[in-house]
Amino acid sequence: MTDSIVSTLSRCIVNTLFELENADGNQVNGDFVIDIMEYVSAELQGLNSIDTAAFIAAINEIVEADTTDARKYFIEKFSKNFGLRSSGA
Repeated sequence: MTDSIVSTLSRCIVNTLFELENADGNQVNGDFVIDIMEYVSAELQGLNSIDTAAFIAAINEIVEADTTDARKYFIEKFSKNFGLRSSGA
Protein backbone atom coordinates (compact mmCIF):
# COMPACT_ATOMS: atom_id res chain seq x y z
CA MET A 1 0.00 0.00 0.00
CA THR A 2 1.13 3.50 -0.66
CA ASP A 3 1.64 6.02 2.12
CA SER A 4 -1.23 8.04 0.70
CA ILE A 5 -3.67 5.15 0.99
CA VAL A 6 -2.50 4.29 4.51
CA SER A 7 -2.92 7.91 5.55
CA THR A 8 -6.38 8.24 4.00
CA LEU A 9 -7.68 4.95 5.38
CA SER A 10 -6.22 5.72 8.80
CA ARG A 11 -8.04 9.06 8.92
CA CYS A 12 -11.27 7.35 7.83
CA ILE A 13 -10.99 4.66 10.51
CA VAL A 14 -10.03 7.02 13.32
CA ASN A 15 -12.63 9.65 12.48
CA THR A 16 -15.41 7.10 12.03
CA LEU A 17 -14.65 5.48 15.37
CA PHE A 18 -14.42 8.87 17.08
CA GLU A 19 -17.83 9.84 15.74
CA LEU A 20 -19.33 6.50 16.77
CA GLU A 21 -17.92 6.74 20.28
CA ASN A 22 -19.27 10.25 20.69
CA ALA A 23 -22.70 9.61 19.19
CA ASP A 24 -25.62 9.68 21.58
CA GLY A 25 -28.22 6.97 22.00
CA ASN A 26 -30.58 8.72 19.59
CA GLN A 27 -28.00 8.52 16.82
CA VAL A 28 -26.71 4.98 17.22
CA ASN A 29 -27.21 1.96 19.47
CA GLY A 30 -24.44 1.66 22.10
CA ASP A 31 -24.18 -2.13 21.71
CA PHE A 32 -23.72 -1.65 17.98
CA VAL A 33 -20.89 0.82 18.61
CA ILE A 34 -19.14 -1.61 20.94
CA ASP A 35 -19.46 -4.44 18.40
CA ILE A 36 -17.95 -2.26 15.67
CA MET A 37 -15.09 -1.08 17.87
CA GLU A 38 -14.29 -4.63 18.99
CA TYR A 39 -14.32 -5.82 15.37
CA VAL A 40 -12.00 -3.01 14.23
CA SER A 41 -9.71 -3.62 17.19
CA ALA A 42 -9.42 -7.33 16.40
CA GLU A 43 -8.70 -6.62 12.74
CA LEU A 44 -6.05 -4.01 13.55
CA GLN A 45 -4.39 -6.32 16.08
CA GLY A 46 -4.03 -8.85 13.25
CA LEU A 47 -1.77 -6.54 11.23
CA ASN A 48 1.85 -7.54 10.85
CA SER A 49 4.48 -5.42 12.63
CA ILE A 50 5.35 -3.37 9.53
CA ASP A 51 1.72 -2.49 8.81
CA THR A 52 1.05 -1.78 12.49
CA ALA A 53 4.01 0.62 12.56
CA ALA A 54 2.75 2.36 9.40
CA PHE A 55 -0.74 2.67 10.87
CA ILE A 56 0.58 4.07 14.16
CA ALA A 57 2.75 6.55 12.24
CA ALA A 58 -0.32 7.67 10.29
CA ILE A 59 -2.24 8.10 13.56
CA ASN A 60 0.61 10.20 14.96
CA GLU A 61 0.39 12.46 11.89
CA ILE A 62 -3.37 12.81 12.38
CA VAL A 63 -3.03 13.84 16.03
CA GLU A 64 -0.40 16.44 15.16
CA ALA A 65 -2.75 18.07 12.64
CA ASP A 66 -5.92 17.94 14.75
CA THR A 67 -7.06 21.00 16.65
CA THR A 68 -10.14 19.65 18.43
CA ASP A 69 -9.32 18.72 22.03
CA ALA A 70 -11.74 15.78 22.33
CA ARG A 71 -10.69 14.31 18.98
CA LYS A 72 -7.01 14.87 19.75
CA TYR A 73 -7.37 13.03 23.09
CA PHE A 74 -9.18 10.13 21.37
CA ILE A 75 -6.48 9.86 18.72
CA GLU A 76 -3.62 10.08 21.25
CA LYS A 77 -5.12 7.10 23.11
CA PHE A 78 -6.14 5.20 19.96
CA SER A 79 -3.19 2.80 19.72
CA LYS A 80 -3.42 1.77 23.35
CA ASN A 81 -7.22 1.57 23.42
CA PHE A 82 -7.30 -0.64 20.32
CA GLY A 83 -4.47 -2.91 21.46
CA LEU A 84 -1.85 -1.82 18.95
CA ARG A 85 1.79 -2.21 19.77
CA SER A 86 4.60 -0.79 17.71
CA SER A 87 7.56 -3.06 17.10
CA GLY A 88 9.48 -1.17 19.80
CA ALA A 89 6.86 -1.87 22.51
